[in-house]
Amino acid sequence: MEKLSASRMQEMNPFLNRLAEEMELSDNLPRTLRILRAILLGVRNAIPPDDSDRLAEQLPTCIKLVYLEGAGRNPLIHKVYSMEEFIEEVYQLGGGDSGKTFKRKSEVEKYIYTTAKRIERQVLPAVWRHIIHCLPKPLRFYLEDYVLEGSSAIY
Repeated sequence: MEKLSASRMQEMNPFLNRLAEEMELSDNLPRTLRILRAILLGVRNAIPPDDSDRLAEQLPTCIKLVYLEGAGRNPLIHKVYSMEEFIEEVYQLGGGDSGKTFKRKSEVEKYIYTTAKRIERQVLPAVWRHIIHCLPKPLRFYLEDYVLEGSSAIY
């Protein structure tokens, strides 16, 4: 995976610092970036290219940079049928049992939740609804049912 340029990282730093703080990883920005990459790549791998393009259009620039990093047209969509499968996909994209990105598989769901909440706070409510609509169904349902209940950003 190619690295973001120094100028792109500079652009991302405010978002990444806030995300790291919310993940309780303030002292580890490289790990926070690896987690963000794994989650975004998991989403990108699970949706058709047209939906991926629509999703990319909705993301704030700092997040879009990571989402599109190394992006190519992948004709094979990894169908995700459950939240557990999505968590496993993200875990494997983060290096699996290597421990470099995720120390334990049980961390993945917490980081997905934290990332979604941080992205939600970066965009307008109407944009967040568009983002949610582009996501794979299990993740969409998870975010609608658990992460965002009571949130002013949805509905």
